[in-house]
Amino acid sequence: MPKKNSSRPKAAPELSPRQRLLKAALDGDSTPAQAEAEASRLGVSPLLDRPDSDAFDPMREDRWTLPMTIAWIVWRAPEMVRENWHAYVIGCTRWRGVFRNGTCIGFEPGPLPTPTWSLLALHEDYPRERSRATPWRPRSPDEAREELWKALEHGDVEADAIDLDTGKRVAVTATAWKSLELYSELDMDIVREDPLSRSGYHDIRLPMRQVTDAWPVRVLSEVLPSPMTPDGPGYMPLSAAAQWIATKGAAVDVGLNPEAWDEAYRQLTDRIASAEVACTGISKRGQRERLEPALLGGIRICHLFGSEEIDNADSEELYLWASPYVDEEHWRAGFSDDLRQRRQTVWTKVMVNKPDIANWWPFGHEKEIEPGPLRTGAPGAPSTMSYILAEHEIRCERGVADKSVGVEAGHLEAWFHEKHPSWPCSKKKTIENCIRERHRRYSGDPRK
Repeated sequence: MPKKNSSRPKAAPELSPRQRLLKAALDGDSTPAQAEAEASRLGVSPLLDRPDSDAFDPMREDRWTLPMTIAWIVWRAPEMVRENWHAYVIGCTRWRGVFRNGTCIGFEPGPLPTPTWSLLALHEDYPRERSRATPWRPRSPDEAREELWKALEHGDVEADAIDLDTGKRVAVTATAWKSLELYSELDMDIVREDPLSRSGYHDIRLPMRQVTDAWPVRVLSEVLPSPMTPDGPGYMPLSAAAQWIATKGAAVDVGLNPEAWDEAYRQLTDRIASAEVACTGISKRGQRERLEPALLGGIRICHLFGSEEIDNADSEELYLWASPYVDEEHWRAGFSDDLRQRRQTVWTKVMVNKPDIANWWPFGHEKEIEPGPLRTGAPGAPSTMSYILAEHEIRCERGVADKSVGVEAGHLEAWFHEKHPSWPCSKKKTIENCIRERHRRYSGDPRK
């Protein structure tokens, strides 16, 4: 008789903590949210795959796809551009339901769909109104696509694509865009003259720098630095001069009052147009040149403090695209004052002559600060910050201000409490932000 096999069947290999969590979600014993929370508690690797975002920086790419471009127009955020980049998305997973007999019995990780225009159009979480975080005119993905089409039709931005007839990548002319419509077919964005045509283009690519110049990102700081004073020879950024004018030399905190900023920019551009304030800018050739005064005559002004964003994109008229001066680093990075035509920058980093500004707007720090309701210095209203800025200027002129901007802010906070104990005082961090630019010039250290 054959011997009876008394060996026991091999036990199934023990699952790792991560595998157990995935199995629990698959079997319906836990929800994806519960599984992810438990993974975080146990310190195991994330249950969903997500490539290293540092390895997928869209701002280092020469050309963007159509979904990437539209995402930029809507959100102006590299993160959202990345989320619509096929090279990145292909390495991501999401939870998807597992069904049996029409019933969802659990969840498992699955691939994300290929980014296309039709998927992007379904997004409902786009900015609905202007805010400090999104200080540009809001638009839906569909409105952004229409805007992009106009720019392509007028040649404001260029694009190339793969010709469906030849399979070769070719430049798509501005004239061609006027008759092309966008369709999604087999997870691809395709443009054709009509849905029945076999000709057309796919894999549309646009130059990243043209796109970001046509739809610039905007930055509105929580607190603007103290106004730059027009001392000595040389030039200062146009918006720094506008801030000097609007605040009457730091004597008044106008906050985000659009009327005050409108008036300041208008006064300044009128003086430039009358050849009473010299003005320079960097041309497309990369050289700083003196601007003809007539360029600024009656010019339309788009600044962040306006009640609505004017982009003048559909007009051949030159317009001023003004950005508040935050610091040298932001200014060098492109958050400057530009003269634009349609969606292209004609002159960038526009500056005005400091002696001319001091001559026409000679606000002195020795002048008594205008009386009014006392407030803490939050953007939007007159404030007691003027007293603090004036005291800081005096301390700098006497050479007694501390070299550390943080320590100096503490001294100013203590001084204000001592001099005006019954008045509301700004917080130390707010004071530090407001004096930072002046303090850099005092300390001589750009890193402080």
